[in-house]
Amino acid sequence: MKRRVIRYSIPGEASGIFNDFIRRLGFYANEREFSESVVAYALWCEQMHHLTGPSFATREGRQKMWEEIIADYGKPNKSGSYFEHRVEEIAAARSKKTKP
Repeated sequence: MKRRVIRYSIPGEASGIFNDFIRRLGFYANEREFSESVVAYALWCEQMHHLTGPSFATREGRQKMWEEIIADYGKPNKSGSYFEHRVEEIAAARSKKTKP
């Protein structure tokens, strides 16, 4: 198979927790293996990502999501506030579109 190179970035503040998460999982040798497996799984599942897709569509949305991820990493009880509100906003917007 021919390979396609895909480049992306994450906030520098998330770099440490990204590396820690991959290390804790214990079966990925590096970031590339982890990222490729996530993409492969998403493609295999063919599931829409109702939360992360729309939430990462704008710079402001991405910033808020990353801030919460960074703040909550490693905590047993995640705050979830921004994530939960985004899901509610997305659901409300979709229901408005489907109403006659």
